[in-house]
Amino acid sequence: MALQYKDYADARDAAWRALIEAGIRYLPVNLRQITDFYGIKLRSYSDMEGVFDRKSLTGDGFTVIINNVRMILYNDLVNSIGRRRFTVAHEIGHNILGHKIAGLLARSEERNEEERQANQFARDLLMPAIVLYRIGVMDWSTISQICGVSTKAAKIMANEFIVLLYLNDWGKSPMERAIERQFCRYILSKE
Repeated sequence: MALQYKDYADARDAAWRALIEAGIRYLPVNLRQITDFYGIKLRSYSDMEGVFDRKSLTGDGFTVIINNVRMILYNDLVNSIGRRRFTVAHEIGHNILGHKIAGLLARSEERNEEERQANQFARDLLMPAIVLYRIGVMDWSTISQICGVSTKAAKIMANEFIVLLYLNDWGKSPMERAIERQFCRYILSKE
């Protein structure tokens, strides 16, 4: 099931706002810069062994709140760096979009709409379409390389470009224009 347009637009706009507020100007997106800006701690599962029961550290990653501090935990044993980056971006999305953080013992995949919205956020955070368009990158292999994402994520973005090229409404959103200005040096360096 696809996201409703409002949920899609909210996730996209939140990703763009995060890029702008955290001052991201180059690809691949520096996720640590974003988590630092928002006061979210970032820790690998290996860092947390002994702090949490090993059974709790499952899946690709999740967010916990400990003493009012948000912490993204990610599975550093996942072989794909791109997948780890997407997981972290996805969790940043949950935090920024205000999704309820279930807690360590109540993690659930029952929040399908929120999961799809966090995926949309991660895609738009890691692979801002206007930047890729301006540097002429729309094929999945180059997207994967430049953005530091998995092949799967890059292929999804490459397919999205088919729709975006058809719509041909680049730069109509004030936030999208702000992203383009913020990445201007990077875009010019790729010409």
